[in-house]
Amino acid sequence: MKKILLLSGILFLVGCDYLNQLTNNRDDSPKEIPSAKIGVLISNSTDNPFFASAYEAFKNFPKAHPNVKVLTNDAKDNHEQQMLALDNMLSQRVQAIVINMVEAKKSDEVFTKVKNLNIPVVFFNRSPGQFKLFTYKKSFFVDGDAVQGGVIQGQKVLEGWKAHPEWDKNHDGQIQFAMLKGIEGNPSAEARTRWAISTIRSYPKLSVPAEQVFLGVANFKMLQAKALTNQWLNSPKGNKIEVILANNDSMALGALQATEERNLKIPIFGIDAIPVARNLVKQGRLANTVINDASTQADVSIRVAINLIYDRPASDGTPFREDYQVIRIPYKEL
Repeated sequence: MKKILLLSGILFLVGCDYLNQLTNNRDDSPKEIPSAKIGVLISNSTDNPFFASAYEAFKNFPKAHPNVKVLTNDAKDNHEQQMLALDNMLSQRVQAIVINMVEAKKSDEVFTKVKNLNIPVVFFNRSPGQFKLFTYKKSFFVDGDAVQGGVIQGQKVLEGWKAHPEWDKNHDGQIQFAMLKGIEGNPSAEARTRWAISTIRSYPKLSVPAEQVFLGVANFKMLQAKALTNQWLNSPKGNKIEVILANNDSMALGALQATEERNLKIPIFGIDAIPVARNLVKQGRLANTVINDASTQADVSIRVAINLIYDRPASDGTPFREDYQVIRIPYKEL
């Protein structure tokens, strides 16, 4: 745990420095990035504010780098539509693909298409799986460091618990919590869940015994999270919940709606730091969230794609380390 936390701190500092580089070097960056034509496909920017922020960053990339053309498509959570859009982009002779898949388990279709044309593919946020990446040297995965996100969320729960003894409703010295999990089997959801819980139970000097009252999958969706939270609150164990954790802010917002409609004040913690969540934290309605930097992840994804086009090291031009065809961007405290 100590090693993980130390690494998280290092990545935090590196990430902050990179954000400054992006801001300070925008005027010069068109000279340093070669021309390219990139196709970008997002699963759904309408119902997922994090993807919406990333999608805007992808579309705005050519404003700072006019020699880069970016074709974009939002699949509205429809896998077949996304594959049709991919075919259309390939027919327009894009030189690389960046894709946030609707269904990551169906990535074989993507690999087949790009391999036939021998062009790079960068998977954004949703991984096809490490072994599939290894089958194609021109493939890469870019995401936030979900382990770090879970650690920070767990740490914030502990800090809040220490500052608010009234959260311990039954005065037993334990945190009775409910966890809203994203997509079952999704690596980010699994890591955020596991590390948030383990941090609560084992963080140096702050750790508190914790009892999991509920854990349920809401697929990163607000309405699903609201329905699931209502189901929990209607159950005999519903009054035991002292804290609610969510793998993302959309699910945290769903839990908030369910609790506020019952006039319940339960501390709720999210991840992503979307604008509405930041405002709710300021208002005291959400306990906390964690910054998951969508714009930096989008920027790095495009840079990786261009590097692969020109047979450069994937991380060239970024301060982030590549490990086994993966680059992870640091999360940050709000």
